[in-house]
Amino acid sequence: MAQADLANFFKAASADPVLLERFKASESAEKMAEVAGQAGYAVTSDDLQALAAEFDAAAETQELSDEALAGVSGGFFLSAIAKRFGLESIGQAGDDLVGAIIGVVAPKYKAAYDEANKSF
Repeated sequence: MAQADLANFFKAASADPVLLERFKASESAEKMAEVAGQAGYAVTSDDLQALAAEFDAAAETQELSDEALAGVSGGFFLSAIAKRFGLESIGQAGDDLVGAIIGVVAPKYKAAYDEANKSF
């Protein structure tokens, strides 16, 4: 996984509303990677899938019930990505970016993520 490219892409997409909207409109990890590539970042669909796998592994080690996991998965995934890529804060645009990624590569967490973010 090209950690630097993913981190740089997250920063760029969080700061560029047009890039963010193109990324959010993607309906597959391949399309997401294509958008990142067109912006000059070497991000692959495998990189995005690996994020979902990392989240799955981290969620399993937390030993949370499904209900508890549903309650924290939105914030957990966002903070895990921020921590993973050394981002102090990725703000609302970053939150939108993470939501788009979850919707495509980790759809089983999407409803919980959206529910957790309603209160913010």
